[in-house]
Amino acid sequence: MPGSATMPRRFRLLTDAEWTIVTRVFTADKLPYRWRVVITDGAGAYGRPFTIPTSLLTTAAPAAFVAAVTKNPLVAAIVAVPTGIVGTALSFMNAGFIMSVGTGPYADLTARDRSDQEADCAALLVHEMTHVWQGRNSKLALTYVWESVIAQCRGAISGGGTGAAYDYTPGMAWTSMNPEQQAHAVEDWFWQDAESATVQRFDYIRDFVRKGRP
Repeated sequence: MPGSATMPRRFRLLTDAEWTIVTRVFTADKLPYRWRVVITDGAGAYGRPFTIPTSLLTTAAPAAFVAAVTKNPLVAAIVAVPTGIVGTALSFMNAGFIMSVGTGPYADLTARDRSDQEADCAALLVHEMTHVWQGRNSKLALTYVWESVIAQCRGAISGGGTGAAYDYTPGMAWTSMNPEQQAHAVEDWFWQDAESATVQRFDYIRDFVRKGRP
């Protein structure tokens, strides 16, 4: 069905080359252990990549299962409340992160396209790893997920579409950005600024990203 999500068929860990890129951007001590990040070839609606903490599965899976079996939204809602509380509590002990990037980029997230940022797999890796970084450095790993969903809903309601959640102005306060704006800024520094330490966006990297301050 057009626009529907794609279920993952393949799973793997980060390669040495991919790990080299992300530790260069974020530093290893501000990321979870390498084996705690799982790459899949799944994708969200319309092929959009997404990254979630594993604790989200304990939050959403029971209610989704009940909804599918009973076809009763009231019963699903009743189940969702306690499982949501438990899942949020468990996000203190989040086991890892699932990064779903689609079938194309899956094989090699170091592939570069210097003519098109959206086609650059390394830029995609840095964007999605920013979400891993957000989860790793927040008290609750789920925090960035809820904030991202809220930002995209606001964008849709305002008429700008969910893509409006990604828009930012270089120089705006890091702490005023939603998770997608932060990820976009880090991606832009990596791709557009070529990791330069003399540009405005490097302030975000130096003062927040490499200090573990979402």
